[in-house]
Amino acid sequence: MNLNISAARTFAAAVSAFVALAIPLAASAQTPPTASYEYDAMGRITAIYDDATYTAERMEWDALGRLVTHTNRLAESTTYQYAGSARPAHVVAPNGAHTAYVIDGLGLVHTEISPDRGAMQISYDAAGNPVSRVDARGARVETTYDALDRPTSNRYVRADGSTEATHVYTWDSAINGIGRIARIDTGTNALEYEYDSGGHVAGRTYTRGSVVLRTRAYHNAADGNLDVFSYPSDSVITYHYDTSGRLIRVEWDGQPIASNIEYVPFGPPLAYQLANGIDHRRSHDSSGRVSAYTLVGEVVDITYDASGNIEQIAPQLDADANQTFQFDAAGRVTQYQEPARTEEYSYDANSNRIGRSVDWVGTDYNYAPFTNRLTAVGGATLSHDPVGNRSTDATRSYTHNAAGRLVEVRAGGVTARYEYNGLGERIYKQLDTGLVRHYMYDKAGHLIGEYDSNGRALVEYAWLGDLPLALQSYSYAPDNSRTATLYAIEADHLGTPRVLTDMAGQVRWRWHSAPFGDTAPNEDPVGLGAVTFNLRFPGQYHDAESGLHYNYYRDYDPGTGRYVQSDPIGSVLYQDMAAESLERHGIVIGPELASLLYRAQLDLNHPYSYVNGNPLSYTDTYGLFPGIGGGGQDAGPQSCGPKKKCKPPIGLRGLARAVWLVFCLATGEEPPETPPPPPPRRETPGPAPPSPPGGPKPPPEK
Repeated sequence: MNLNISAARTFAAAVSAFVALAIPLAASAQTPPTASYEYDAMGRITAIYDDATYTAERMEWDALGRLVTHTNRLAESTTYQYAGSARPAHVVAPNGAHTAYVIDGLGLVHTEISPDRGAMQISYDAAGNPVSRVDARGARVETTYDALDRPTSNRYVRADGSTEATHVYTWDSAINGIGRIARIDTGTNALEYEYDSGGHVAGRTYTRGSVVLRTRAYHNAADGNLDVFSYPSDSVITYHYDTSGRLIRVEWDGQPIASNIEYVPFGPPLAYQLANGIDHRRSHDSSGRVSAYTLVGEVVDITYDASGNIEQIAPQLDADANQTFQFDAAGRVTQYQEPARTEEYSYDANSNRIGRSVDWVGTDYNYAPFTNRLTAVGGATLSHDPVGNRSTDATRSYTHNAAGRLVEVRAGGVTARYEYNGLGERIYKQLDTGLVRHYMYDKAGHLIGEYDSNGRALVEYAWLGDLPLALQSYSYAPDNSRTATLYAIEADHLGTPRVLTDMAGQVRWRWHSAPFGDTAPNEDPVGLGAVTFNLRFPGQYHDAESGLHYNYYRDYDPGTGRYVQSDPIGSVLYQDMAAESLERHGIVIGPELASLLYRAQLDLNHPYSYVNGNPLSYTDTYGLFPGIGGGGQDAGPQSCGPKKKCKPPIGLRGLARAVWLVFCLATGEEPPETPPPPPPRRETPGPAPPSPPGGPKPPPEK
């Protein structure tokens, strides 16, 4: 995974964290981690020392300023070789996995040969836009563009040459929609947009067959704040703000679900009262890290080790739920303990899990030589297709479409089929048992509702920024009259839901999980009846039929702690592109952010990894790259306000620009309407970023 690609998303979180550094909030006595840096004569970082462990992460550069070796704190090295370009032609991971690239004089990647994804061929038009990508299966994505270089269609072609699907993107035709996306049609489902006079999205309509789901949004004309949001069920969320424009109360059908909202200065919510009167509160240490949070009024303390890893999560009133953790020098979880359970993990040189023990009973993990493909867990074998997607394991078989998305799982005699919209969101599930689910999302990609085969609401969700706030469950009488049941959601320091409470304040669902999320929740903790709730780590949704967690662009297997698909972005490196981008926009990178970017490279060559083996501190909302944990750092109502424009690094073309368009798509920010001018020539430009999953996709609405 390439966190440099995610740097733009990480920058916002990093800036928020840096602001918090200067503002102690309920400061604890914990000492924040410190690091020391060494630089060469050109000002490039050559070593980052963890002052607590005296271990170093090292970088070596050639005479042209290109990174040639990156060595982590366990002395595991990745090497980069070049062939007349600033972009690497060969990358060799610590486990010997060797990836090669063919790059033209303009820096466009035409071929990638990966031990995990196989060979990929990419073609471009005269403007540098990728128009064809052929993967190792022979599946092909063909993309067309309009005169403004906006994608107008993606045609997905199977290896036998037959067309699997064509996604059509229509622009400019919506009311108040000049320069904006109007409709995305995959042939089996469609998403249409409406805009108000201020350029805000006033409505989105999802259609699949006879099912039509519609959301409406009403923004304040004066300040652009979202005042009212209407669900497909016609239930309504109302937002209230103070004189400074900060959200202070949220109501669902007139019932307050978050009130008396307090904030970290210049930051996320600090405290609020839930629908049932329970107060949820967080406190922070002097480094801005969450040091404690409450669940149903009980304080849960977080303790960090000297390197900044979470070494303990301890509820003050429940010693049996106390969790302690140990990490290796690379920051990967190596031990997890509770009073009644101990787990240990070991890794190879490229962060692949090679062993796990539960209460001293061990399981080995085996891999194909010089790859990251998992071939066996214990005595159970696994297989993969030519592009690295899992095909079979001990109990399931998997089918992926031409875009590389999981479309069918067979397990225990049950077949599940899935479908996605043109944004990459999974919008449909059907089991051969008869179960059907339609899914609806807000602009930020949060799940806001589940609906049956007739489009009736079953569950709808409310969010406070990235924090799950409440859910409303619906049941129907024979006359189709509806009863709604409201639950409050409380999340941990990452934004992972941990507790559901009813309006009487009773706990109806609790998830006390092992680090990688393979522990089942308690769906009936007080004996009042089971409550099913499928949200897991941020961005994830649990599928009972497979045991996997849908995670936007990929599917996460909590049992193995890794994704079942190889990274859809790829591992083309561009280690200094993020730095150049910020410099061009007048932003100075300090040592902390530089450290963050280089630490991210630990995951560059492991295309199946989930958050670098540290799910206590990091999240991966889109299944593409790890980000800083903290849940809700950009707090506000879903679909709120006009979005800021995304600004790709100046001069990005081809796959680089396509990746940024997909990034903007995922984050709800719009790229420039016209291509940016070429950058001033530099002696050592950064390597170009890789292609987006499933071909280029359009940017989102404002």
